[in-house]
Amino acid sequence: MNSETPQDPRRCGAKNGQGQPCRNYPVPGARRCKFHGGASLAGPSHPSFKHGRYSKFLPERLRDRMAAAMADPDLLNLSAEVALIDVRVQELLEKLDTGEAPRLWSELGTITDRLERAERARDAQAFAKLLDELVETIRRGSAAAAAWSEVANLLDRRRKIVDAEGKRQARMKAFVKVDEAMAVIAVVADSVNRHVIDPVARRAISEDLAAVVNRPAAAESDDEG
Repeated sequence: MNSETPQDPRRCGAKNGQGQPCRNYPVPGARRCKFHGGASLAGPSHPSFKHGRYSKFLPERLRDRMAAAMADPDLLNLSAEVALIDVRVQELLEKLDTGEAPRLWSELGTITDRLERAERARDAQAFAKLLDELVETIRRGSAAAAAWSEVANLLDRRRKIVDAEGKRQARMKAFVKVDEAMAVIAVVADSVNRHVIDPVARRAISEDLAAVVNRPAAAESDDEG
C-alpha cells in the first residue's frame, strides 16, 4: 500500500509510530514534516547552536556580534569594501598636489645652489638653515611617493575585490535560478501526487523530476568558466 512512498522525494519519510515511513509533506525549506522536526529551529536560531570553529575562543561580548554577522544575508557582499577603498584613494589624491613632483625637484635644485653659495661664503648659519630646508623637502617628496605607492596598492586591491564580487554575484544569480527551478519542481510534484491516480504514471513522473533535480550542472560551469 505504501509501495510508492520511497519513490516520492516530496514525502517526509521519517519512521512513524507504526514503523512506517511518514507520508506527510515536509515543512517548506526542511526535509521533514512538522511532527518529525521539520519546524525545529536550526542554525544560529537554535539556542544550543555553536558559532563555528572559533566560538569557544571568543569572549562573551563578541559572540553576539559573530552570530549577527553569520546571520547577515549580505555577509559576503564586498560592495562596502570597494566603497571604503574608493574613499581612501580619493582622500590620498586630494592631499597630493598634481604639480608636487616638478616643484620639489625645482626646490631641491634651488636649495642646492644656495647651499653651494653658503659653503663658498663660509656662512655656517645659512648653511645649517639650508640643510634643514633640504631635509624637509626630501621628506615631503618621500611622503608623496609613499602616498602614490599606497594608491597603487589600493587600486590593485580594489581590482581583486571587484573581481571577487563579480564572481559572487554571478554565483548568486545562478543560485536564484536553481532555487526558482526547485520551487517549480516542488509544485509540479505536489500537483502530480494530488491529481495523478495511476501509481505507475506517478512513479514515472517522479523519476523524471528526480532526474532533473540530480542532473549535473557541468554545462553551466563551462559557460561561467
